[in-house]
Amino acid sequence: MENDRGRYQVVKNTSALRISSFSTTDLGVYNCLVMDQQQCVSSHPAQYQMVSDFIYHSVDDTVVLQCPVTGFSKEKPPYWKATLLNSAQGQQNYSSLVDQNYSLVITSVTLDHTGLYLCNALTTVKSYALMVCPKFPPPCCRTLLRGRRSHSQSNRTKGRTLYQYDDQISINVRGYPVDGRLVISDVSLQNTGEYWCAVFERNGHCLSSSKTVLHRDPFGVHSTFYAVRCSALSVLLLVLCVAVVTVTLRTRGGDTSYAY
Repeated sequence: MENDRGRYQVVKNTSALRISSFSTTDLGVYNCLVMDQQQCVSSHPAQYQMVSDFIYHSVDDTVVLQCPVTGFSKEKPPYWKATLLNSAQGQQNYSSLVDQNYSLVITSVTLDHTGLYLCNALTTVKSYALMVCPKFPPPCCRTLLRGRRSHSQSNRTKGRTLYQYDDQISINVRGYPVDGRLVISDVSLQNTGEYWCAVFERNGHCLSSSKTVLHRDPFGVHSTFYAVRCSALSVLLLVLCVAVVTVTLRTRGGDTSYAY
């Protein structure tokens, strides 16, 4: 590793590696070597990688990837680079698809658009992992019942399963990639939303996908009240009908007695 203008510094107390003026060229695997005089005792690899936002779309969608980076000028604006999953296409330059806000706009995406997209500026980088799947079928809607357990199954014959949902509701959500199950325990209103299930091959290509929409019980607490109220009304109507029949019979009975 070459020390580019002193950007790499080793912290003596912790042996940590400090990198200043970060750029995408710094990404990669670094090895920490433990030396005993001139002999290497052990090696400890550490990977320096970028955290990417996962974006999911289906074929023919329009994808807009924003570029919220700083530290650029009009003379040196941000630029996009993409490393596509399809190795035959390799790296792509999407400068012609950038709008006035430096967002990347891709219309009618295909499966070949799956890959890693980087918006680069002088000092900051924004990374997206775009996954494109075959056209979504109509979402499956399920009613969410509070306090109960709900599970969703992803139909597949091969590949591995990946579920996507809001991180804020992941406390009581657990996915089972082996059989494609997603189990939600102790369901609450926070679990309402859209759950996306995709089946991927080992090479990362999406085979199929499905969506399940969990929505709150449209009645909820009110449904209990509504059911009780309806039951009460039914009983009242029944009592009222009995009362009417009784009065009618009594009236007829009275009329008959009066006739005699």
